[in-house]
Amino acid sequence: MAALALAIAGSERADARGVWCAGDPAIIVNGSVVDVNVNIPLERLADVKDVDIVFHVPSNATVLATVNDSLVFKANIRVVKDLAPTRGLLNTPVQVDITVNHRGTPFAFGATTIATGAGTRLWVDGNTTKTLRVSAVGLLALRLF
Repeated sequence: MAALALAIAGSERADARGVWCAGDPAIIVNGSVVDVNVNIPLERLADVKDVDIVFHVPSNATVLATVNDSLVFKANIRVVKDLAPTRGLLNTPVQVDITVNHRGTPFAFGATTIATGAGTRLWVDGNTTKTLRVSAVGLLALRLF
């Protein structure tokens, strides 16, 4: 699914990058899939202790599933219901905070967001010196349970 969304969205820019390793956590919130890829440079992968990924969703949101398929580094995923409640049947805002806990000197990393609504971004630059916040909007706002 992530590859299809990337192909449809097109590229924001073209950069030559080295080899990156990605973790790909996702949630299903109010009927929409919101997926975040955290991309770590291969040469710094051994320096990563873990990655904290916090999904901020509306206070009245229903999160049906949390998927953590990160195999190359430990990803700690949390969902926090601290955004304003949604109204209606469309658009669930999601903010994601990504903190890379590491050894050694700071380094650059990247994030990609994929959502079934707005907010698909093919690359957002981050640095391990601070938490990176990315945003997406799920198409639906169906509180199913």
